[in-house]
Amino acid sequence: MAGLNQIPPPGWATAWVGIGSNILAPIRRCRQAVALLAQHPRMFLVGVSSWYRTEPLGWKRQPWFVNGVACIRTPLPPLALLRTLHRVEARLGRDRRHEIANGPRTMDLDLLLYNRLVWHHRLLRLPHPAMIHRRFVLQPLAEIAPGLLHPGCGKTIDLLLQETDDGSRVERMVPP
Repeated sequence: MAGLNQIPPPGWATAWVGIGSNILAPIRRCRQAVALLAQHPRMFLVGVSSWYRTEPLGWKRQPWFVNGVACIRTPLPPLALLRTLHRVEARLGRDRRHEIANGPRTMDLDLLLYNRLVWHHRLLRLPHPAMIHRRFVLQPLAEIAPGLLHPGCGKTIDLLLQETDDGSRVERMVPP
């Protein structure tokens, strides 16, 4: 089993995953998501940002979110990794069939970056197309990887955070 204290085999991809929840004990659910990723036999947890209390975008009449970012290493190709993330979401109570767009979430796992891959598929776009416009993604990502280059625009995450026009509130809460 891969995990935080082991070394991943050579050749595994580096992926960055956005983590969020705003209902039913969101901090606990975010920590559970990280634990499930770390326990997965084909994932190695490299690091996790602090948790951030974040203002909802779009539909404002809902609880604030808890958001963070995890870095993992995996041999899974992007679509298989996405399916695995969706299974973790479901295990933590997410039912995609019965949710409101931009509404409350028990768990939301977004594949943000996968190596330096720029890829468009009907089920997945990499890098995540909205990440450069979302302070709740950029701030935790900048905490653990400020110099990481966004493969689509070639700018560092730190610079993207400085340049974002997203004025929503993002407040650091607690370490992972």
